[in-house]
Amino acid sequence: MKLSRFMFLALLACPVVLFAQEVVKVSSYNPQTQDATAAIQAALDSGAAKVLVDKVLPEYRVTTLKFRSNQEVIFQRGVRVRAIKGAHQGVNDCLLLAKGVQNLIVRGEGDVRIEMNKSDYQDSKLYRPSEHRHLFPIIGCDNVVVRDLTLASSGGDGLYISGDETKNWSSNVLIENVISENHHRQGCSIISAEHLKIRKCIFRDTKGTPPAAGIDLEPNNTSQKLVDCVIEDCKFVGNAGGGFGAGINYTLSAPVSITFRNCIVEENPNMAISFWVGGSKEKLLEGDIYCIDCKIRQKQGIPLQFNNIRAGGVRIHFQDCEIDNRNSDLAAILLNTQFPDDVDGIDFGNLLIRQKASQPVVDIGALGAAKLYPPQGNIIIENETDERKAYDLVALASKHAGDEQLRNFLSTPLDTKGLKPVADKGNPQNTLRLRGEHNFLQYGKAGVPMTLTFTVPWHRDAPIHIPVTVRDSYNTFVAEFILTEEQQTFSFTPKYDSVFAFHFRTHWIVNVSSPYPGQGYDCSKRLGLMSCESDFYFVVPTGLEKINIEIWGDMGEKVQGQLYSADGELVDQTDYNFGVMFLTATRAQNASEEIWRVHVKGDEDHAVRLGSPLQPILFTSPENIIK
Repeated sequence: MKLSRFMFLALLACPVVLFAQEVVKVSSYNPQTQDATAAIQAALDSGAAKVLVDKVLPEYRVTTLKFRSNQEVIFQRGVRVRAIKGAHQGVNDCLLLAKGVQNLIVRGEGDVRIEMNKSDYQDSKLYRPSEHRHLFPIIGCDNVVVRDLTLASSGGDGLYISGDETKNWSSNVLIENVISENHHRQGCSIISAEHLKIRKCIFRDTKGTPPAAGIDLEPNNTSQKLVDCVIEDCKFVGNAGGGFGAGINYTLSAPVSITFRNCIVEENPNMAISFWVGGSKEKLLEGDIYCIDCKIRQKQGIPLQFNNIRAGGVRIHFQDCEIDNRNSDLAAILLNTQFPDDVDGIDFGNLLIRQKASQPVVDIGALGAAKLYPPQGNIIIENETDERKAYDLVALASKHAGDEQLRNFLSTPLDTKGLKPVADKGNPQNTLRLRGEHNFLQYGKAGVPMTLTFTVPWHRDAPIHIPVTVRDSYNTFVAEFILTEEQQTFSFTPKYDSVFAFHFRTHWIVNVSSPYPGQGYDCSKRLGLMSCESDFYFVVPTGLEKINIEIWGDMGEKVQGQLYSADGELVDQTDYNFGVMFLTATRAQNASEEIWRVHVKGDEDHAVRLGSPLQPILFTSPENIIK
């Protein structure tokens, strides 16, 4: 029987089940103490309308349980379910699974705890590292109710709600009165959903790997959706990454509609609420996000973060919300963007912030070319003597007028054909800590053997697995290998003269050392760095008058850039800030070719990029230049 949406909503409001009354008990299938998986799965596969997991064992030890359509699964009061120690070796293994099912209820009768073994999964001697050993994925489902359970200690997310190969979202899902605690990655990930309601739940103590939030709405591709997602009457406590938020880096198949109502967010050490909602670079993400009657209490970290709020895109509305920031010295609000689009679309409603009078209210990163429009609504500051004063949002916006000349900052596409070294010997010394996607460039001469050294100084004790592809100046495949050690060499003998690009992508840190002349780094896209101080040299061609360089620091992670002319004069420098900043300089007409230097120092994630028409290659020493 397929329920209409009206019938489903009636089901949500009433514990009485509308299915047939046949009931089977797991105890009838002789569950084994060491592994009860077969018995419980047999009950689920029986076709019964109701399956009762009755309390006949102190603990049901299982691998993976797969739910079926048109069924109510009831965990009797006091039941304990635990993942078998040593099981779930697959990086995507889960404990409970609802995939492609309809009309499913999974509920407890009180004091029901379902638990995995997070500390084991975090031990690289026991398990291959993964952030996807979820406790309960709900994938491509319709009409699902989960209530009255405690879900604990997964190697990924407590709940993971998404789509499958047939339908790229789940719909009509209710999560109610669930405690989701001590998970490795998220209390709950909402990847793709329509008509989702999460209410009267607690998400706490997520810690292990980023984002480490209570709830994170974060789609994986443009065909997914976040429509009519409502989170209400929930608590978010002690999550290492943050309470709740949305990280939407794709423009989705429909405008987003997300509501957080009457939620309490407290003591999440990094941040409370975060919205990164820029969508795809080429197309704005549209829709509305509401925070209504939510309370934030922080002792450390930033209460409220906004990133990539683009004019004409998603609108974020606050109504009757409060921030208690009295026990912190940080600003209550952090705002930044990585896009050149103007920043607009925030309505603070009547936001009340309690904090010291001397404390900053809004910390804004460098917005680059983007202009900040005055947010709508009002922010009221209540100081330590209970005096209230309106914060001047118009004055705040007036300090960030944008720079139209830099709005269309572009880099020249990389083209290394015909480039040759300027010196006979290279300088292998560099302190670069590369992170992200990179092309290390190395000139090679036909028949001359070469050996490069790759070092991975930071990888969180996880196994190293970084594929590297080598291509020549014409993008012809040459070789490939995988970095698996903290220090590893790669040797090859070019069959012809060329500049070879060593391409890799990593969340960890990589350093490349080469003693050969003609080596550099592709910066036609941002050259991503992590916690380092670097000097880069670049070629300024004859006749080029205007020099533009982009300096970027990730959200809250400060960086400073300094630009030096060929004679060593400091000609421009950025503030020590996060966000997008620019170094600019103007040379005399008909100036000759020169070698300039840019000095970059960043706290954590930062990047540098050369603007067109500069050749988009940075060098760590003048001896390494190719041109």
